[in-house]
Amino acid sequence: MALEVLNQFTEDDWRAIESISDKFYLGYSDNTVIINALLLKTNVKAVNFLATNIVKDKSGVAKDSFKRVLFNNERIDRGSTTPNKIDESAIIIGGNIRCYLKLAGTPYFNLDNAEGLLLEGQSGDINKMRSYFSQLDLLNILDRMKFVVIGHFSEIKEKGQEDELYKLVQTYQNKYNFKLYFTDYVGHHEAVYPFRMN
Repeated sequence: MALEVLNQFTEDDWRAIESISDKFYLGYSDNTVIINALLLKTNVKAVNFLATNIVKDKSGVAKDSFKRVLFNNERIDRGSTTPNKIDESAIIIGGNIRCYLKLAGTPYFNLDNAEGLLLEGQSGDINKMRSYFSQLDLLNILDRMKFVVIGHFSEIKEKGQEDELYKLVQTYQNKYNFKLYFTDYVGHHEAVYPFRMN
């Protein structure tokens, strides 16, 4: 439905949204398409995060990081192996890999000044990931990135295919020489951080 909503937006709608650009927009999964459109068309602070995790996450990670990022404007560590030294001014595109690729061929896909790519996903085994990464490559996304952040891939983890995913991503890292980071704090589970895309 997110694509259907996006398809209804007019230039007047984008101008109205731009007038409230000091606000945050939180979303993930299918909202990946909205987040990337906002990054392209507005200065709204786009955040990859499911707000209900504040209540659902029993560990307190989501609630604590939500306060720190959105109320205290902190740039917290984006994951156990993702340094917080990623340039604070960097615009990061992507989100859910399957949903991000839905934007291919639309006016909302490419963002020329993006430096990083965030990828995570719920469904999709290693064979689907090979297909998705091939599509990203054919769309000339990976060769433009200074860094790529790989979040939590639920089905990959469930099937024990994490090593295969890492090897797959590293082949593209070797090809294009981008920095590569891994984090379990972004994705389709509850103990996640709000990930600022801009």
